[in-house]
Amino acid sequence: MITKNDLRQYRQLKDEILQLAAEIKELDLLMVVPTIQNLSGMPGAHQTTDKIGEVVGRADDLRKRYIAKMSILLELKAQIEAEVDALDADEQVLIRMYYFRGMTWEAVACEMHISWNTLHYRHRNILRKLRGVSYDERYREKSNNDDTDEFS
Repeated sequence: MITKNDLRQYRQLKDEILQLAAEIKELDLLMVVPTIQNLSGMPGAHQTTDKIGEVVGRADDLRKRYIAKMSILLELKAQIEAEVDALDADEQVLIRMYYFRGMTWEAVACEMHISWNTLHYRHRNILRKLRGVSYDERYREKSNNDDTDEFS
């Protein structure tokens, strides 16, 4: 059973991983092409801190976080994919465009040639399917709520 929070978590993890990768790349560049200031602490020559050592340490920490988040992401993606594969083709496309490819709702609607309202209606129904809530169960839940007499 996959929930909207699982799908959101996937998308957020993916964004975090991309950010970590960009930071790692930036630090790698600093290590490969150090400037005089990074090597000697110039213009503040009185500083004795090891700038390159700090950069290497920071890059190592970021790599560890990257690997940890990537393993979580891959595990979550495998769980989600197993559930999404059971959906109809159009439903799979919608979920993959928004959550996996990171497209906006507007871009997904344009790509699928449907209105924004139709897209959200389909998305809501897909989430219900993924949670395992059938149409009959929704109807029963609604009728049970309607049957309660709030004035008694």
